[in-house]
Amino acid sequence: MPDDAEGVVLVPFLDAHQPADPAPVSRALELVQAWLSGSRWKNSRLVLLTRGAVAASPAEDVPDLAHAPLWGLLRSAASEHPGRFGLVDVDGTEASWQALPTAVAAEASQVAIRDGAAHAPRLAPLAPPATATATTTDPVGLGFAPDGTVMITGAAGALGGLTARHLATAHGVRHLLLVGRRADDTRLTALAAELERIGATATVAGCDVGDRADLARVLAGVPAGHPLTAVVHCAGVLDDGVVSSLTPERLVRTLHAKARSAWHLHELTEHQNLAAFVLFSSAAGVLGAPGQANYAAANTFLDALAHHRRHLGLPAHSLAWGPWDQDGGGMAGTGELERLSRNGVEAFTPAQGLALLDAALTSATADPVLVPLRAAPAGPVPHPGSAPSATAEPDLPTVVRTEVAAVLGFPSPEVVDEHSSLPELGLDSLTAVELRNRLDAATGLRLAATVAFDHPTLPALVDHLRTRLATRTTPTPTPTPTAATTTATTATPDATTALAALFQQARGSGRTLEGIGLLRTASRFLPAFRTPAELPAPPRPVRLAAGPADPALICLPAVVAHSGPHQFARFAGALRGLREVAALPQPGFLPGEPLPADLDAVVTAQTEAVLRYADGAPVALLGYSSGGWVAHAVAARLEASGRGPRALVLLDTYLQGDTDDTLATAFTDGLFARRAQDDTAAEPHSLTAMGAYFRVFEDWSPGPVTTPTLFLRATDALPGTTPPATSWAGTATVRETPGDHFSLLEEHAAPTARAVHSWLTRRLTNEQEPTP
Repeated sequence: MPDDAEGVVLVPFLDAHQPADPAPVSRALELVQAWLSGSRWKNSRLVLLTRGAVAASPAEDVPDLAHAPLWGLLRSAASEHPGRFGLVDVDGTEASWQALPTAVAAEASQVAIRDGAAHAPRLAPLAPPATATATTTDPVGLGFAPDGTVMITGAAGALGGLTARHLATAHGVRHLLLVGRRADDTRLTALAAELERIGATATVAGCDVGDRADLARVLAGVPAGHPLTAVVHCAGVLDDGVVSSLTPERLVRTLHAKARSAWHLHELTEHQNLAAFVLFSSAAGVLGAPGQANYAAANTFLDALAHHRRHLGLPAHSLAWGPWDQDGGGMAGTGELERLSRNGVEAFTPAQGLALLDAALTSATADPVLVPLRAAPAGPVPHPGSAPSATAEPDLPTVVRTEVAAVLGFPSPEVVDEHSSLPELGLDSLTAVELRNRLDAATGLRLAATVAFDHPTLPALVDHLRTRLATRTTPTPTPTPTAATTTATTATPDATTALAALFQQARGSGRTLEGIGLLRTASRFLPAFRTPAELPAPPRPVRLAAGPADPALICLPAVVAHSGPHQFARFAGALRGLREVAALPQPGFLPGEPLPADLDAVVTAQTEAVLRYADGAPVALLGYSSGGWVAHAVAARLEASGRGPRALVLLDTYLQGDTDDTLATAFTDGLFARRAQDDTAAEPHSLTAMGAYFRVFEDWSPGPVTTPTLFLRATDALPGTTPPATSWAGTATVRETPGDHFSLLEEHAAPTARAVHSWLTRRLTNEQEPTP
C-alpha cells in the first residue's frame, strides 16, 4: 500500500493460546503503536479479527479467552484515535466468513458476526431485580452461607474493604479471607480487627494472586469446617497512560494483577461448590476509556471469563463498574472523576455502589456481565458537533475556547484565560488527546496528539489551526531565501520523506548510529539559523505548573524526534502547587522552523530564552536525556555572564560517544513506540532536527561548571542494554530514581519529580543530604 493510501488492513488473531497468556495482546499493542507511529497508514483503518473472543448474546460462551483482552485494548485505542481502529469477531461458520468483507467495509468500530449476521454492542437498562429470599443472617438474600468462607482479593484497597464490611454487616458473612500483597499490610490488619469487633472472623493472607502456586497455598489453608463458598475478586493495578506510551511491561503487569489472577481463581475453585464468583471489572473495558488501554484489556478478560464460567454451569458475575468516589481511594482520583463527570458519568458514593452490588447479585438477568453506571447531570459546556464541510470556515477562536473549556471543566468558555498556557490550566497528556479529538471533529483536520503542547496558548493554537486549514486547500509556496537560508537548499517534501524512510530502515536493521549519521549529514543542507533573530519566533518556555518554592525549574526536552514540552506533563503535574515548572522547546523541531547551524546558535537562543523567562528571578535548569547537553551548555554560558542558574539537573543524560548501536536503537525504538504521530508531516522535519542537534553536539564535551548539579539516573536499564558510566557529570551528586529511561517521566514521573524537588529544597537551603 502506498503512503497516504486510504483503506483497511485486516489482521487476524486466530491462533491458539492458553487463557491469560499475555502474548496476543502484547503483539496487538506492538501493532497498534506501529500503526500510529508513521505516515504510511495515516488515512487507513486497522481492523483486528478474532474468533470467539467476545460474547454477542448473554448466554454465549467466550471460548477464546486469550484474545478477549484485545477488545479492551483496541476500544481504548479507538477512543484516543477515532476512525483509526476496528474490531471484528466471528464464530467460524461459513456464513460468517462470507459476511466478513461487508462488515469490514461498513466501517463499524466493533462487530460480532454470528451465523452471517452482524451484531454491534449496545448498553441496555437492566430490569429491577427479582425478589430474593431473605434470611435473618442475609436480609437481602444473596445466598452466602453463614458458615462458609468468602475470599476477597485486593482487600487492602478501598473497594475490597468496603465489600468486606458490607458482606459482614448486611449479609451475615462470618468468615472472611482477606487477601492482599502483604500479610503485614496495616490496611489489612486494621480491616481484620474491625471485622472481628462486629462479630466476624477475618483471616489475613499475603499472596500474589497472579502466582498460581502462591494462590493454591492460600486456598489450601481454608479450614474444612468453613469451606470456601464465594470469591470476590477486587484486586487490580492502575497504570494509566495513552496507548502510544504503554510498554509491554506495563501491559503485562496490569494483566497479571487482574486477568491472570482471575484465571487462577477460576482454575483452582471450579470444582468447589461456590455460591458466588464475583469479578470487579471496569467500564473502561466496555467503553474503551482513553488513557487506560492496559486496564481495559485486563477487564475485558474478566468479562469474557464470566461468560465462560456461565457456559460451564458455574456461578459468575462480572461487574464492569463505573467510578467510585472514595476520597481518592477508589478506582479514580479527583481529576479523573471530574473528567468523567464532564463526559456524562458520575461517580458512585460507597452507599450507592454497595446497593448496586446487591441489585446485581440478585438480578434475574441471564447476562453475567453488568455495567453499573451513574449518569451525570448535563453540563453547560457543549460537546463538539460533526466535522464541518470542506468549504466551511469555523470560528476558530470560539471553537478552541469552547473545546478547551469542555476538556478542562471550566463553567463557560469565557473564563478560559487566553494568556495562560494550557498545561498550566490543567492540561495533561490524556486531556491533550481529548482536546485533539474534539478539534479534529470541529475542524476536519487530523492533528498531532501533542498539538496543545506544541502550541500551548489559545492564540497560538488558533493560529496553528488557521494555518493548517489554509494549507489544506492552498498549495504551499516556496519559501523566499533569507539570511538564514542563503547557504542551504530548501528541501522538498519528497526528499525529507525519503530521508525519514532511510532512517527507519537503518533503525530496523540495528544500524541506528549510521541512520543518525545520515540525518547529521542531511541537516547541513537544510535551512538553518545562526542567531535567534533568524527564527520565526524566539523559543518561549511553556509554564506547566505553578508553586511557591524557589527557584523555578526550566526543563529542556531531549533533542530527538517526537520530543517536546509534553514529555514533562506528568512530571510537572506532580509538582503543581509546590514549584513553578516550565518546559523550553528546542528550536527547529516544528515544521517551518530552521535548524541550528552550529552549537553557538543553539546555546545563544536557549540562553536568551531562559533569561527572558527568568526576568531577574532565580531559576534552575533540568535537561532530560540529550536535552541535558543543552541544559549543561546553557548553564555554562549563564555562569560565564555572571548570571548562573541556582542548580542544574541532568535526567538520565549520556554523551554521544558513550552510546553504542544497541543503546541508540533502544532509545529510538522507545521514542517511536511512545508517540502516536498523527500529524505525520512533522515527522521528517523532526528527524532532520534531531540530526542537526546531534551534529552540532558531536564533538561537544561538557566543561566544568560551579552550579550545583544533580545527575538523576534511571534505576532500570532498557532491555538488552547497559547504560554507560556517568563519570562525565564531574562533581555532580548522583542519585537514582525508579523506572527506565522512559518510564521515569511516565508511570514513575511522580517519584522522579519528588526526587528533584527534594534535592533542590535541601541543596539550596543547605540542609544535610541523606547518604544514598
